[in-house]
Amino acid sequence: MSLGANPVTDEQRVRVRLVGVGSSYSSMFPADPPEDHEDPVGIAVHDQAAFERVERMLCHWDRPHRRSYHWMITLDEQEPARALSRRCQQLLPAEGLDLVPPESLHLTVRRLGYVDEVPVPTLRAAARAVGNTAVGSSRFVCN
Repeated sequence: MSLGANPVTDEQRVRVRLVGVGSSYSSMFPADPPEDHEDPVGIAVHDQAAFERVERMLCHWDRPHRRSYHWMITLDEQEPARALSRRCQQLLPAEGLDLVPPESLHLTVRRLGYVDEVPVPTLRAAARAVGNTAVGSSRFVCN
């Protein structure tokens, strides 16, 4: 199945990298782009420095950007995974992180495609195909 993916041009790469979230969704992050867009080390150093100056982050779970469909393994009903998540999260700093709540715990397997590129009939056909393939498989259980 082809999802109609088009190659990304260098111009688009730069634009995608520069457009981000600041104090409002209309601002760029970082506000001042790096001098050399071809130097990966310089870009990483520049972006890290900009990130370290951020005092507050908007909720990144609900972004206004392009929506997409993903295949996920949900772990919200897997108590061993939830317990491990809680144990790990307790070791992390109390501030500065947006922790995944237990009811949202999951593994993202793959992006199926963007909402505006995958027609609903294609989405349903893909879900049926995966469901048919999984028939007879045992349930995924964390131990």
